[in-house]
Amino acid sequence: MVIKKESAEKFQQPGVKGRKYESKELLPDNSFVYGELDGEHGERVATAVPRLYYILEGKGRVEIEDGAYSVSEGDLAIIPPNAKYNYFSEGGRLKFILFMEKH
Repeated sequence: MVIKKESAEKFQQPGVKGRKYESKELLPDNSFVYGELDGEHGERVATAVPRLYYILEGKGRVEIEDGAYSVSEGDLAIIPPNAKYNYFSEGGRLKFILFMEKH
């Protein structure tokens, strides 16, 4: 199975834009998201499913309840279930892949 870029749902919010990839056949309750962040994303609270951010390009910072972490290309940030978190690009655009629950 291949989900083409053209089939993915585009989204744009203040500071972040990207595409959401979903497949009922493969992952009925989850999404893969490609995103590009300029600046601050804004505080969020994860649900009962951990969120995984794989950093493709750029540098940034992830703030999770237990601390703040620098991230860059090749890093994987794991947001625990029900945790408050925020993330930021630093010195340019941060590109990432996110695995998360649908919403």
